[in-house]
Amino acid sequence: CQVRLAPNTEADRPIFLRKHLMDVHTVAVDVLKSEGQEKRLVSLVGCPGTGKTLCGWLVCYSLHNEGKTTLHLTIRGNLVIAVSAFKTKKIYRIDDWKFSMLEEILTETNCNVCIMDVGEKTPVETNAIFRGVRTILENPEEPKPFLQVKFMGLVSGHGEENIVGKEFNISDITQRLVLWSWTEEEFNALLKKMKESEKDLPKEDAYSICGGSVRGLFSVDRVKQSIHSAVLKMSQDEIGKLHNFDIPQGDQGHKQRNTLLAFRPRGTECFTEGISGADFIHRSEYVMHCIKHFQKANFQQVKQMYEML
Repeated sequence: CQVRLAPNTEADRPIFLRKHLMDVHTVAVDVLKSEGQEKRLVSLVGCPGTGKTLCGWLVCYSLHNEGKTTLHLTIRGNLVIAVSAFKTKKIYRIDDWKFSMLEEILTETNCNVCIMDVGEKTPVETNAIFRGVRTILENPEEPKPFLQVKFMGLVSGHGEENIVGKEFNISDITQRLVLWSWTEEEFNALLKKMKESEKDLPKEDAYSICGGSVRGLFSVDRVKQSIHSAVLKMSQDEIGKLHNFDIPQGDQGHKQRNTLLAFRPRGTECFTEGISGADFIHRSEYVMHCIKHFQKANFQQVKQMYEML
């Protein structure tokens, strides 16, 4: 695909985009540009490196071209980067995210769509950020504040519930989406495109190490170190939970698990079901190698992991 990521760039940037990513993009755009109130929140989750950030920007730009006033918020550490209508960019320094800041930014920009990319915040931090969104959506006041605004949340790993919350009324107005990790076939298709474009290629063993995280394909040694470190830090009990895909929402070790796991479609391949439409698997053969090397799982568990992979 030829995709222009920002207006008024000098040239189109050729990027290999999976059909799945474009399907997710299309569903998100359709929900967020609709005039009705039936759906007001889009939840997009996926493991690190699968393309959530790219998808968020593509959705934002597509809506911009549809005439919607967009606000893209990137929340990283103590910085909030706000890009309004692809015209203005402001950076806020914060000690802690407050609901009042969201109200202030929404009032200032008067946007139709607010896309919030929280990266790899902890589950507690993520929940606090999106509690503000849920507060707006649940507000009983008349006239309702920010009634024109629809939201999209992007979270790494398994934090769908941290966007949506537990209340049925929020679930009813939410479109859940999941970005599956890359398959080896998709990786090979990317390689083919890169060869045609005479680009520098990843190492031959890149997929066996990085698995479905395409972001790591060009920094394989760094990925190996992060996987090695993540496994080394985990206790026997945590390895057992990882093997059983027991992923507690409030677990502070979620970042290590995100490094080691991937999403694959469950049966019907319905990405619009969110997490309920996805299976967890171990990200790569190298993850298996590290677990076996540190002997933090018995032979039968490691055998089952390889069979699953």
